[in-house]
Amino acid sequence: MPINGSSGLVAARKMGTQFASRLGFSATEVALIAAIVSEVARIITHGTDRGSLTFSVVENGAQRGLEVVVRRGMSSGAEPAVGELSFVGKLMDEFTIVSAEERGTTVRLKKWRQ
Repeated sequence: MPINGSSGLVAARKMGTQFASRLGFSATEVALIAAIVSEVARIITHGTDRGSLTFSVVENGAQRGLEVVVRRGMSSGAEPAVGELSFVGKLMDEFTIVSAEERGTTVRLKKWRQ
């Protein structure tokens, strides 16, 4: 889904809530996932109007979880504040960030159901 301004952030948070709920995460985990999705989308798209977000159900053996990928296209503006994203690694089970000048920045988050 495209992320365009504050309405895109609200939609991202809502979609994160829906995906996490459908996967059976606890109410606390659903709220955490929604907040993280919203904040990462806000940080990653700051200074550009070209952002996107995808949600996927992932499996690893008997484990099921949620994968969120936030992408930012190339921009002449400021790069995303990677330092602001450091908290995510502590709150999600998996977190990667890849930034390449010619392709932009991609943040990949995973949360496994316990």
